[in-house]
Amino acid sequence: MKRVFQAVLVFALLLAGTLLASCSPGGGEGTIQKEAQQELLAVHFGVEYESNIIFAKYDVDIAIDGKVVGTVSQGDSYTHVVDLSEGTHEVSFRRAGESDSYADTRFNLKEESYYECRIKAHDSSIDINDELFEPASARTKRVAQEKAAAQKAEEEKKAAEEKAEKERKEAEEKAEQERKEAEEKAEKERKEAEEKAEQECLAAEAERQSVADEFSAYVGKSVGKAVKHAKDLGYSYDVKDSEGWSITSEFDSSKKGSKYRKAKVKEVKVEDSRGDVLVVFSTDYEKVTVDVDSLVGLDLTEAAKKLEEAEIEFEVIGEITRDDLTSVYKNGDYDGGGMIVTGADDLLDVVTLEVLSQEQIDERKAKASAREILESKLELYAAWAAVEMYGKAAYGSSFKVHYVLGILAEEPLDENTWFLKATCDIGDFSGNCEAKVTGTTDYPEVYDFYVY
Repeated sequence: MKRVFQAVLVFALLLAGTLLASCSPGGGEGTIQKEAQQELLAVHFGVEYESNIIFAKYDVDIAIDGKVVGTVSQGDSYTHVVDLSEGTHEVSFRRAGESDSYADTRFNLKEESYYECRIKAHDSSIDINDELFEPASARTKRVAQEKAAAQKAEEEKKAAEEKAEKERKEAEEKAEQERKEAEEKAEKERKEAEEKAEQECLAAEAERQSVADEFSAYVGKSVGKAVKHAKDLGYSYDVKDSEGWSITSEFDSSKKGSKYRKAKVKEVKVEDSRGDVLVVFSTDYEKVTVDVDSLVGLDLTEAAKKLEEAEIEFEVIGEITRDDLTSVYKNGDYDGGGMIVTGADDLLDVVTLEVLSQEQIDERKAKASAREILESKLELYAAWAAVEMYGKAAYGSSFKVHYVLGILAEEPLDENTWFLKATCDIGDFSGNCEAKVTGTTDYPEVYDFYVY
């Protein structure tokens, strides 16, 4: 019983001492020390400072809860770990060495976290962009998710590539097999076609040789009889004169009296014409030729007579009007008198004669003479230049006459005056202009100037 009492007494004394200590003036220090020993949380700072080209290029102090923890220069980054207590904290940015904040932000800290942003300086302010405050747990979770997503995407990409590679190989194998089969088929068809063509060639050659043997008997005989025999047998034929020109048309049924029929066969050839037999008879007939250049300057009647004697087809065209006068002349409605041949060509199978009346020729000569005299006094380049200057004076600098590619008329009215006409532009307007120019090369004069 005595021992129990002693124990109770000791406990009571200890309890009283504790109560006295808590009520003593020194009790507050224990509380402050306890708060000071509160666990600090790490904050990972990352600040990027964008560069300016000319202005606001000062350094920036970074302060947390009013205390500067670092300084960053333009174009640089500030990365640092700061230990802070749990609760709300203020981050401010200011011009280095100054106390006034140019920008500030706050965050509530509950665990280890990350604070990141990008700042842009101005003369009296700072922009905070792309700001991110992220607890470490959230970042860890996000990073893990991103890593998992990246890993999944990589696996899917790999699987897709393997699938695509497999499909590519299968497609290549299939294409190769189809190519081989196509080549084998094409080779087989080519050989069959060659064999068939060779057989057809031999057959055609045998037929041509047989026909050649049959018609060789006509060498030295009348080509008319040889042609008749070819017609009777149903063969195509071609007849050539001594120079190799075809005269086959002369053996149509409508020309039984042609003098070509009197020619003798010199040689017989048998050719292939699109799969048909073509018998070619070369004759000793010499075709009469006419130098068409020698017809220029002759009266139409005389020129036509030479061509008719040589049995050369011709047409008559008015040089200026381009009217076809052939039927008028050949039908006897016009005898050709007074018409002069001014041009002739035989580029086609038919000789073309260009004609003018003597009156037209005289008029042309007069114009040519007037042009020569006028050009000696007033050259064309000076006349056109005067027209353009006149137009600019009348319509302004935007006026332009196209006297290189847009000429419509350039004729002498007489020995003293040019009539000029060409396309022209006045700003957005496009039209024609015409004028008469007289005077001399040094002093041209423009009159009757019109734009329309």
